[in-house]
Amino acid sequence: YSFKPFYGIEITSDSAFYVLGGLFIEEKISKNFYITPSFGAGVYSKGNGKDLGNEIEFRSGLEISYELQTKKRIGLSVSHISNSSIGDKNPGTEILSLSYQKSF
Repeated sequence: YSFKPFYGIEITSDSAFYVLGGLFIEEKISKNFYITPSFGAGVYSKGNGKDLGNEIEFRSGLEISYELQTKKRIGLSVSHISNSSIGDKNPGTEILSLSYQKSF
């Protein structure tokens, strides 16, 4: 397996944001399907959104994607963000995402 880096910024309509980086593995499981587990860590600011219990939050995720004939992909992922109990409370949150991907 080959680990690859990722980074990102997530912003909500409640002015919360999460800046993170981490690693993922991409595995082709059939002719057009890929499975991509990932793990990262970052800094969270709740803005007017959910209090996740700490500024440091960890994210684990799993994505299934389908490669189109144009080499672009559509994917569905499920992720969990939590502080792994390093904060006084650890409510965590789940994210369901639909993506459209184009390689550079």
